[in-house]
Amino acid sequence: MAQILRPVLTGRNGCSGSLAQTAMMLFLWVRNILIGVLSSFFLFWGITLLISAYNMKNPMEFIMVFFASNFIVLISGCGVLYAVLHLRRSYREKNSPS
Repeated sequence: MAQILRPVLTGRNGCSGSLAQTAMMLFLWVRNILIGVLSSFFLFWGITLLISAYNMKNPMEFIMVFFASNFIVLISGCGVLYAVLHLRRSYREKNSPS
């Protein structure tokens, strides 16, 4: 992705635009934090839904809620993992010696 954004972040003379890079990094950090927070919310909601599925009396309702909650947990777990890995990579790139 850095190769794609490099022409956008450099000026006409080839010098790097520090303001543009800072704005892009801030946008990426905010986006990844927002994805992580929303995914964490849905992860906990899916877990509570999964736990509440075991209190249902109707077997058809149990199966529907059980699989739906597992799907919610799977998708939101991927979102949390995505955000954590991207934030870790951004942090390492920012603090690595050039």
